[in-house]
Amino acid sequence: MNTEPAVDGPDYLDTFADRLASEGADIEAAQFRRLARQWRGDQAAAQAAANDATAINHQLRKAREALQPTVAH
Repeated sequence: MNTEPAVDGPDYLDTFADRLASEGADIEAAQFRRLARQWRGDQAAAQAAANDATAINHQLRKAREALQPTVAH
């Protein structure tokens, strides 16, 4: 049974780059670090887009509520 924590995504790429650098493969390590930075940038852009979509949906819901006719009792 494997009890080591799973490393994936850009963290895995950084870990792999560390291993490559320790073996003297600095050019390859630099490439994996660049890919990890790019992946993190893509993740940040996706999160920003999701946040924007949430804010826009909230504004749309508020606008729809404001445009609903009021019911007189």
